[in-house]
Amino acid sequence: MTNLISQNINVNSTNDAGKQRSFRIDNARFLLACFVVIVHFLVGTGGILKVNGYENPVIETITISLNLFIMQGFVFISGIFSQQNLTSIYIQNTLRHIFYPYFILELLIFVFGGRFAIHSFLLEPAYAYWYLLSLLAWRFILPAAAQFKYALLLSIIAGIAVGLDARAGTYLSLSRTISFFPFFLLGNLYGKKLLTFDFKYAKVLSIILLVMAFLLVYFFYRRLNISPDYLLMKEPYYKFDTYVLKGAAIRLMIYAVSFVLMLSFFNLVPNRKTLISGLGARGMYVYMLHIFINGIMIKMNVYEHPTLLTQILLIPFAILCTVILASKYTEKIFKPIFFPEYVKKLFK
Repeated sequence: MTNLISQNINVNSTNDAGKQRSFRIDNARFLLACFVVIVHFLVGTGGILKVNGYENPVIETITISLNLFIMQGFVFISGIFSQQNLTSIYIQNTLRHIFYPYFILELLIFVFGGRFAIHSFLLEPAYAYWYLLSLLAWRFILPAAAQFKYALLLSIIAGIAVGLDARAGTYLSLSRTISFFPFFLLGNLYGKKLLTFDFKYAKVLSIILLVMAFLLVYFFYRRLNISPDYLLMKEPYYKFDTYVLKGAAIRLMIYAVSFVLMLSFFNLVPNRKTLISGLGARGMYVYMLHIFINGIMIKMNVYEHPTLLTQILLIPFAILCTVILASKYTEKIFKPIFFPEYVKKLFK
């Protein structure tokens, strides 16, 4: 039987207890979590992109390339294991395993991080925790959205259109909730078919596409004069001092590239049990806790005057942190904090 906590926060590969796990999704989940930590550790507050006043093109290329598909991959997986009918048990589990951890994390940031004022507590997610608030919204939106004909096309149009609204931003995670919803809907409607779709030379083609994306970012991205913040999809287009049509065209291009790279990534992930499969099942702990390690690094001025050695060491350090945070020991320590037994009664 799969871990109940992970099931209901979409970090496991099964939807109901007793079903066979999907090792491809478990493996993918660990790799995606690892990529998220690498990106956050490399970027920090933004200072790591420059060394001695000069931009580091390799670091920039790594972060941009990974940002093209890592969160899209997480959202896609979440869509696969979400259901279109809102039963009472499903709603209870959603509140217990999504809203409650979000509340605890925001409370910790509020108390110890001094991050937000009272008026933005819970309403403007801190750091990477927008994903939990968006996931909460997606689960309740899905039953209605899935009923529409051409639902996926309409969600893409909505994702592009939200960038036109100057009011859409980080408040209630509105911009990202709408912008990333197409990947959630794609996973729910077609995810299982897409993950099993295969053809001759598919893996070779996937490698070629991923390598090409990395090379294109390295050699041509700066020439396009596109802000890396476009990939985060958390701000309206006007924030980037660009024309509305240009902003819409860039987001459409990001959708297309992200879709191709995301499926290429999944196609290369082993569909068998590996050393990282069990770690992937506990990937939510990586997502929730690595931000605090990142915060300690910032407090220690790791990003103030980064050296080449610092940048090189940050990648294996990020991988090590991912392994530790996804371990059984981390789950044993933090499960009573984020998923205590009394919450079952609270949301019953």
